[in-house]
Amino acid sequence: MGRFLKLAVLAAALVLFGTYLFGANAGASKTPPPRKVNAAELFVQNCARCHGADGQGDTPLGHVYGSPDFTDPRWWQEHGRSNRQLIAIVSNGKGGMPSFKRKLSRSEIAALVAYVRRFRR
Repeated sequence: MGRFLKLAVLAAALVLFGTYLFGANAGASKTPPPRKVNAAELFVQNCARCHGADGQGDTPLGHVYGSPDFTDPRWWQEHGRSNRQLIAIVSNGKGGMPSFKRKLSRSEIAALVAYVRRFRR
């Protein structure tokens, strides 16, 4: 019985040491929590040049590329874009608009789509 007890104590000590050792390393390799997306800032940095900070598309580049007026209810009625369609346009580009799928994450693109919808009156 003495030998069995010594082996049990040794095994328990090894398990605890291993848990401590691997547990400490596991915490170090975790990725940081995702940062909150600031859609307004993303819009200004990536979209306002053509679409205008107010979403009206009334900028020199907006006139060149025919950027839509996101504040015009008629545009939304005529084009009736779903979130999926708008995400595809931002991701892949359209006309003179470049693709953003390599520049922005999926969550950033989704946040931009939600932000653009706020211009709708």
